[in-house]
Amino acid sequence: MTTKTATTSSIYKSGQSYHVPPGQLVLERNIREAKPDAELLASVKTLGVLQPITAVIGNDGRLIVRLGHRRTLAALETKRPTVPVYVVDVDDTTDAGEISRVIAQHDENTQRAGLTAGDELHVVEQLAAFGLTADQMVDQARLGKDQVDTALRVSASKVAAKAAAKYSDVTLEQMATVAEFEDDDETVKALVVAAVQEPETFEHLAQRARDDRIRNARRDQLLAELETAGVKVIEQPDHGPEVTPMHRLRTEAGKEVKEAAHAKCPGLVAWFRDVFEWVDPDGNPAEADTPGRRNLQMPTITYGCKNARKHGHVDSWYSSSGGGKPAAADMSDKEREKASKQRRLVIDNNQAWDAATVVRRQWLKTLASNRSAPKGSAAFLATALVSDQGVITHYKAADTTREVFGIKNTGYRSIEAHILKELKNATEGRALVLALLPVLGAYESMADRSAWRQDGTQSHAGRYLRFLESAGYPLSDVEKFAISSKRVS
Repeated sequence: MTTKTATTSSIYKSGQSYHVPPGQLVLERNIREAKPDAELLASVKTLGVLQPITAVIGNDGRLIVRLGHRRTLAALETKRPTVPVYVVDVDDTTDAGEISRVIAQHDENTQRAGLTAGDELHVVEQLAAFGLTADQMVDQARLGKDQVDTALRVSASKVAAKAAAKYSDVTLEQMATVAEFEDDDETVKALVVAAVQEPETFEHLAQRARDDRIRNARRDQLLAELETAGVKVIEQPDHGPEVTPMHRLRTEAGKEVKEAAHAKCPGLVAWFRDVFEWVDPDGNPAEADTPGRRNLQMPTITYGCKNARKHGHVDSWYSSSGGGKPAAADMSDKEREKASKQRRLVIDNNQAWDAATVVRRQWLKTLASNRSAPKGSAAFLATALVSDQGVITHYKAADTTREVFGIKNTGYRSIEAHILKELKNATEGRALVLALLPVLGAYESMADRSAWRQDGTQSHAGRYLRFLESAGYPLSDVEKFAISSKRVS
């Protein structure tokens, strides 16, 4: 057993700080291999070593680094003339001393608290207060451009900045989303609660809120037009004879009633009905080549007549003899209430599915960049080949694969060319990721609104979503519904 030996020939003294050329420091006995990363090298090159290196005095009088191996190597690589060093003691190579060294080095590398969203926001706010532009922050403070832009958006929102300062577990990206809904107190509250308590639901909730905002804006626009025209607006009517849609409206003689002719009828009413429209990410009409376009359910106006017979019209659902009422008209109040609830469920789940599709596809893009495939990928691919060949060969599979993973359409074999090109230098793990892409794209092409209405324990959508969940994707409520045995006719 060796003993702790005080060095009398050293020019250094315990408890003192010095500036020492990094080449004079001895690097030995560390719990891990020290490798400075690019960020540390950039910091040391620009600002020097900010936190003093901790050292002990060796038997030969030289300083032995105890804490700060990476900082020392970074200083050597960036050719810093000196580094700050604090000398704590003389070297102790006894068993007790070595145990103490290992514990100290472990704690120094693990007991660190990273910056919270509030801390990162405060950094950007202070630099902005000193007059630095966003570009200067990127250049001088080596902050990421996205990080700076996100922090500035959060800083501009009182409610988002307050939440970032209050809660340590939220992220700047989450608070930037909160800032989008600055004037919507209910949505802000729901998003903050999700960020703090259920972060896995945050993106789904945010996308649903964005979709609702787009739909509400369209609804408000249409409502203003109806109010200007003096048309009474009602809730979408349930099944029954009280309100007759225009397409069923006839004269007593059986002729179709035109909208223009019905415009001055006292029974004229209007309500909103959802139809699919191609829109861009902001909710504007989208052409076929619009980036990020999607099919979103949007409100449209439906006209009709209330108490049509009173105003001289008849419902084409009735025969000329007055009999033959449709099944809907024969419903009891209880049956109509049940049908109304069913329709509400369908509307809510369809809209939730639309929002989940946006979040799911963004997650898939992240998966596509991984160097290795998730656990269970091989079994998933095997199941797809033997159980869901119809999905893999579906006519929409290629288009969806290109759309989801950003593969340029260069022709019939564009996906094949894209994957084969990368396979030339791919590792085994990366190759499995590449094998997943066309299969995931195929499943995604079939993951439409019908998915949540099927028995998810038997459906291809259920198999697909369960794999994504096992790979780390947080299922939304409607996607959880889709993997269950529940069915909706």
